[in-house]
Amino acid sequence: MGKGMTYADRYLRSRELADKLGPKSIVDAIHEDIRRRRVEASAMHMAKRIRAQRRTAFLEARGR
Repeated sequence: MGKGMTYADRYLRSRELADKLGPKSIVDAIHEDIRRRRVEASAMHMAKRIRAQRRTAFLEARGR
């Protein structure tokens, strides 16, 4: 997903979430959305790092 999401898309998405959750919290819905996206991003980053470490370890082991 990443960069393809414009500000308008994000706004609409948070509006949909807010409608689902009721009037309680449009703000909370938006915050929740942002928080989840941040968690996903950090998880992806970690996975990428682990993969890179594994690859370098493998290459080093093969090189010896």
